[in-house]
Amino acid sequence: MNNIYISRVKIENFRNFKSFDILTNSKQVIFGENESGKSNYIFALQLILDPSLSDNDRQLSISDFNNEIIDPVESRTEITISIFLSNFENSQTILAQLSDATIIIKDKKYLKITYKFYPEENENGEVDYKYIIYKGDDEINQFGYKDRKYLLLKVIKPLRDVDAALKNYKNSPLKRLIDLYEIKYDKLQTIADDMKIQSTNLLNIDEINNLSKRIENELINILGNSSDLSVNFAMSEIEPIKILSSLKMMLSDRFIEEKSLGIKNVLYITMLLLQFRDELVPSLINERNFVKYSDHDSDNILINSYSRTLENNYILSSNENIEELKSFFIKNQRIGLPQVITAIEEPEAHLHPILQRLVYRNVITNNSQSVILTTHSTHITSITPIKYMVHALKINKISSTMNTFIGVEFNDRDKRDIERYIDVSRGEIYFGKGVILVEGIAEEYLIPKFARLLGIPLDENGIVVCNINSTNFYPYRQFMKKLGIPNVVITDGDFYYLNDDGKKEYHTLYSPKDTRSFGYLGIELSTLLLEKSGLPIQSKFTKDDLLENNIFIGENTLEVDIMKKSLKTANAFSPIINTYNDICLGGEKQKNNFKNELENGDYYKCLNKIEEQGIGKGRFAQRFSDECIRENIPDYIVNAISRIVELTTIDE
Repeated sequence: MNNIYISRVKIENFRNFKSFDILTNSKQVIFGENESGKSNYIFALQLILDPSLSDNDRQLSISDFNNEIIDPVESRTEITISIFLSNFENSQTILAQLSDATIIIKDKKYLKITYKFYPEENENGEVDYKYIIYKGDDEINQFGYKDRKYLLLKVIKPLRDVDAALKNYKNSPLKRLIDLYEIKYDKLQTIADDMKIQSTNLLNIDEINNLSKRIENELINILGNSSDLSVNFAMSEIEPIKILSSLKMMLSDRFIEEKSLGIKNVLYITMLLLQFRDELVPSLINERNFVKYSDHDSDNILINSYSRTLENNYILSSNENIEELKSFFIKNQRIGLPQVITAIEEPEAHLHPILQRLVYRNVITNNSQSVILTTHSTHITSITPIKYMVHALKINKISSTMNTFIGVEFNDRDKRDIERYIDVSRGEIYFGKGVILVEGIAEEYLIPKFARLLGIPLDENGIVVCNINSTNFYPYRQFMKKLGIPNVVITDGDFYYLNDDGKKEYHTLYSPKDTRSFGYLGIELSTLLLEKSGLPIQSKFTKDDLLENNIFIGENTLEVDIMKKSLKTANAFSPIINTYNDICLGGEKQKNNFKNELENGDYYKCLNKIEEQGIGKGRFAQRFSDECIRENIPDYIVNAISRIVELTTIDE
């Protein structure tokens, strides 16, 4: 990527951000629940880089301090917002304009720009707050409107009314696209003159003359012969500069006003994307500018990429040298255009899921410019690479923070597992207040029902169940930790070996023979267990150690633990028996055998009947979720659900 981008953001005491310092990538996809700070984050960047803000807009007030600060004036608290920019070395204009913003951190150069809202005592001893925006670490080097001519942030607000956005030609993306062409005035004048001739012809046709005479006569009938009014038609003045504003866009021979909101949104975003690309590499250059650029084109890259038209313009005819063209125009600051960072808020409005994903791929994947995107769409987050993720997270009722994955190392297999899961699950875990990590499909069916039976419905509590399909828990726990999302693990405590006869020999979590590795659970206490090691359980940690790490393990497999729990309550076996009888493919004898084995405590025989007789654990769990009762729920699952609720309850 050749474009400049924000690589680090540091905010102190601003609105719902008490303090955070994050590393970011050239693309940022910001997600999080409502009121977690996504819009405040964008506005913090606007305070520095958005040229559309006035000086008054940049003047904050006491209400903009984080609410954890009781009396900011008394404590002389400051708000600071610092951005660090990378990948600026290719632009000679940026280097010349912002050289005094350069800092060096660990032998790497950055441009640093800071907004500071600070107290100043006047001659009467009263405290007034003022702001300053400065470059580098020296407050004398102020960053102002002249700098924003070369480096700026464009913010595209959520399209609540795309019709109005498209109809308002003055502010529409269509006008910005047309302006990039710099159409010559004399060309428009010729068209205007031709239109005036045609309009005169319109006034002379019989129908228009007849209409004017009829209206005039009717006026005389009403007002009397004393009226000296005459009626004529005239065409509106045709001004060359206003011709372009009369353009109306059509799709498939129908005006855009007649199309659906979704299509209008896609069209709007399409024009924005074209604008970004044309600002970077023009699709058409007029003769005057082509000559100007050619003076700097020692490698003949323009001649090799553009073809001359009959009107003496130059149109892009080859994308083979597109990267070299980008570098060329960045270096030569095309037509005075600035380096632009674009922020798009909630582009998914009115789009169905497939269109959301297609729009994302064009905005993020197929766009070489730096883009910051906020979203509530699981369809967008599900296909976003981990490296672009920025998570806004509430840490209490009044404060939030932000997290990214830069600096977190996943091996290729773990990264593929996580991204594959997120794609398939449509990224719901990104929007959960808490996550329950489970081992398989049976838990995925049953945990939500168990929670409802406990009076703790997961949806209402913002808790998501994540089925990792018997893969490694460890990368998921690292993933959740970096996001700042509370999580618990629910997993089986049994495991088995194949004995000499090739049959399963089950062992439980706390049996003396147990040598199962629990490194995959992601325990991070090095004194207890090296990550992903194969050390014996009993020699390293206890059940209490697991609970301290929010890991809840049954003594056996889930189905067996349900059976054992049900033994303690009269009639609690009935839901299990009813479920088995409902889906059993065998006759009454097989059903009676299952019932007798269950009542006799032969739980693994019952499990074998579920696994090996055409039923399967997933199907059994799905049907059992309709039958189960509170007394079927194993204690470790009750404890896990209670714990995730504790972890997700936000303090006042």
